[in-house]
Amino acid sequence: MANVGVKTVTNALLSLDGFSSERAMRGFAELMTHVCQLYTLGGSSSVSQQEGYDLAESVLYVLGFFGEEPEVAVSLLESEDVVGAWTERRKLLEARIPEVMSLWRQVVVTMPPFRNIALRDTLASIERLPNCYDTFFAAHQVPCSIDYPLSAPVSEELRGLDYVEMWLAQLLEEARFLARFDLDDMVEHLESWCPDYRGLLINLYEPIRDRFA
Repeated sequence: MANVGVKTVTNALLSLDGFSSERAMRGFAELMTHVCQLYTLGGSSSVSQQEGYDLAESVLYVLGFFGEEPEVAVSLLESEDVVGAWTERRKLLEARIPEVMSLWRQVVVTMPPFRNIALRDTLASIERLPNCYDTFFAAHQVPCSIDYPLSAPVSEELRGLDYVEMWLAQLLEEARFLARFDLDDMVEHLESWCPDYRGLLINLYEPIRDRFA
């Protein structure tokens, strides 16, 4: 299992100062054993290399390793109850889901009803996030299909719920701008600018901004 996962966390830990990497690694090994047993329904703590990598990424994401303060994640790995610390962090992550869906609802209400397929399908996919986001084994993954392009792409360094939240926040800003203008005028401009604007993977904010702002 965990050659790949251990390499991931080792490289991350060694990039930080002021901690005992050996102690953190012991905590990581204990936590990975627990998560692997959950993953295999108690049947084993051994999984494939790819599964181990994915589970390690998920564990590190839940602990906050890829956030602004990875030192916090290190302290959690060094704690006496590393499984309890991971469980609490996972609950905090789940508690953020309603906040992200609140952003989604604001986008849906604010965005003018353009008939762009990518925009429609992306928002429909995000609507299913509460039912498909796996904080146990795939917290680092984006649990939906996000095909609609923003005017400025979200950083690929963001993972999981952080990526979705940032993506929705930026789309909401674009939607608020677009909502300032008459829908028929915008559609007329889009049709002249790109006759197949409904079917292509294109951002709708940029041509409207360039024309009406």
